[in-house]
Amino acid sequence: MKADEINSTLDKLPAGETPQNRAEAEALERAVQFELWETAPVSPAALEQLLLVGGPRAMRAALAVALQGRFIVTTASTAVHGLHLLAASRSALVILDVDLPDFTSATFMRALRAHRPHCPVIAIVDAKESTTLRNLMDFRVDIVLRSLPLDVLFGRIDALVGGRPAGSRHLASRVGEVIKHVANHWGGHLVAAAIAKTLGLSSAHLAYLFRLETGMTIKDYVTKVRIEVAKHLLDETDENLEGIAAKAGFCDASHLSRVFQRVCGYPPGQYRRQAS
Repeated sequence: MKADEINSTLDKLPAGETPQNRAEAEALERAVQFELWETAPVSPAALEQLLLVGGPRAMRAALAVALQGRFIVTTASTAVHGLHLLAASRSALVILDVDLPDFTSATFMRALRAHRPHCPVIAIVDAKESTTLRNLMDFRVDIVLRSLPLDVLFGRIDALVGGRPAGSRHLASRVGEVIKHVANHWGGHLVAAAIAKTLGLSSAHLAYLFRLETGMTIKDYVTKVRIEVAKHLLDETDENLEGIAAKAGFCDASHLSRVFQRVCGYPPGQYRRQAS
């Protein structure tokens, strides 16, 4: 899409929906100046693809791992990266955390709707962000407040792409609490017994619930979340393995490499080279 076409699209929008400044408009142009929107084929797998954009790194990782049993999940830390992934993959659903580092959620939605007008989007928003809420309403977005339990988010996912009625829940609230707890404490010492105690449940009952609904033990889930965080750091930073290991909750670079190889089937260095 060429710059003059983007400007024409922006000119047709209501005055209240124009980018906040010229720098943001230019960022939008850079984000969508490619042809994949028109040429990328829609594959059968697209019905099962989800794209997570924005938000804290650990929460993206925790959600991605929890959803991977049912969907093909890709993640993006920035709006620009999210637009490129969306164009290439034709994801069936976008989960947008409005906490974006590069430009506003309204600008992201403007670019998305220009090319994918019917793609379902769930936006995770703080209740106090009244201006953001008002802006997003014009883009036909499902709103989920950040303060709500995660089973509300998973219920909306099921209603939009999972073929379940809106009132049903894929995720028990206690399992959602585990996911949030891991996202908030992933760098610390996480064991099932301590998590169960924090949530006021027996270890056996929580282990049963979690495995029933995710197909994983809590230990395996924590490990996979830490690997996902390590992947994000390998993608987004130039930090060495020792530093990434410390940030992702591993003992050292050797420990990270062993676990990464076991979970992914290849070492972290190979992942970084392929991602670059």
